[in-house]
Formats: sequence, structure tokens, C-alpha cells
Amino acid sequence: MKYRYAEMIKDEIREAAEQERVAHAGEYETALYLALKRDLVDMTKAVGERAPMPPSFSIGLIEGTHPEGSAGHLWPYWSSITESGVMGDATKATRGKGEIFLDATVDGLVDLIRELKQTPILPRRDEHWATMRRDKTWT
Repeated sequence: MKYRYAEMIKDEIREAAEQERVAHAGEYETALYLALKRDLVDMTKAVGERAPMPPSFSIGLIEGTHPEGSAGHLWPYWSSITESGVMGDATKATRGKGEIFLDATVDGLVDLIRELKQTPILPRRDEHWATMRRDKTWT
């Protein structure tokens, strides 16, 4: 059975995450950095902040557009929707969650590469086989 990359990892991430939506510098990204380079993360500075955007303009890094909204995108000035730059809750991040997220992402990428490897590459067709006549007027 074939899945899109994001579909492959959504369930594992959803089970480990406390947040419903994954956004910028929140639980998901902070947890990844805790798993990858813990010494670069200062959790005393972690905050939880959500943008006051309606569902139709809410986007998740894993989920995509909000299931109850449209595919509309509205990006006002970042500073007008988040004081800290965070869109999510970084305080919920842990190294353990980051390891789960990272493992799910790597497994999803490996599956995606295997699927791509089985996809035939069709031969190209030369669409420029006929030379253009210079004396012809194109109208």
C-alpha cells in the first residue's frame, strides 16, 4: 500500500505530540532539536504561543491546512501574530518526543525513497523535433 510521506508519519507524531497542530518553533521542532543537539536548546526560554488565526487560515507543518478550513493562506506581519516568534507550545517538547518524531520522519523518508525507487522513469520525448520555419508568420 502506498502513502504520501506526511501520511506515513502523521500517526506516530500525533500519538507522541500533545499539541493538535504542529507549527513554527513549537513542540515538534523544539523536540527535534532536543533529540539532535540538546546542548543548543535552552528550555528556560521555551514559551507556548498560538496565533489568533481562524481555522481557514491555520496551517500545520505536518497536517497541512486545517481540516475544517479552506486552503486559504493569510500571512500578516509575523510580529503582529506572535510576540515571541513561536507558533505552538515549545514547553511541551521533550528529547523523548524528539526521538520519536525523528525516527518516524526517517522511517517515512526511507519508505518514500523505496517507493520512488520502484517508480519507472519514462523516456523523454523531444518536443522540438521540427525546426521552426523562419518565413512563417505566427498570429
